[in-house]
Amino acid sequence: MVNVYLLPADEGDFIWVKYGEKENYANILIDGGTKDSGAEYAEVIEFIESNGEAIEAIILTHIDYDHLQGTVDGISRVSSETLKKTVKRILFNTCRGILRQQGQTLAKNEYAEDQIKGNIFSGGYGIEDTIAFMELLKKKEIDDRLIDYIVSGSKLTWDKGAKISFISPGKKELDNFIKKWEPYCRGQKTILYTSNSEFVQNNLEMLMRKK
Repeated sequence: MVNVYLLPADEGDFIWVKYGEKENYANILIDGGTKDSGAEYAEVIEFIESNGEAIEAIILTHIDYDHLQGTVDGISRVSSETLKKTVKRILFNTCRGILRQQGQTLAKNEYAEDQIKGNIFSGGYGIEDTIAFMELLKKKEIDDRLIDYIVSGSKLTWDKGAKISFISPGKKELDNFIKKWEPYCRGQKTILYTSNSEFVQNNLEMLMRKK
């Protein structure tokens, strides 16, 4: 059984995938919409935890605000204990991860993701209204769950027999992100990046042809 829920996200995406059988389910959360989706994002995590289920992955496809901010706001509302108990991994391509694959490193806090900001509510947790996403993972003690380099062709096997194949982005797109977009991102409040749509379509068609 696979159920896919498309949740309110303004102009962005907020997708919840539940899979498994006989009341033995696992979950994947993909993006989180704008910050207005944050409360519902937190409710989904807490609902999953209350059912004794796991989140196999929180996936952030890219760093546009209408995909990132709801995740940031939602995670900020959930206790560290619930997150550590429930979330197995976080998939989020970072400049740190891409440069590491290229054999490069930068000084601490010099990576683009260290500059990404999402407006969040403190929710009684005592953190500032605006906080870097990477710092939030550290505060919630789930930064060790981060997988920061996922490229087309990557294949993972998760619980309940789920086999995951990634069709985007490609290595070329990630390299271009670093070379062309990363310097631009540093001076922008809202960071925009779109993968190569033709590349994605070709990979999707190839995946659909597989039996």
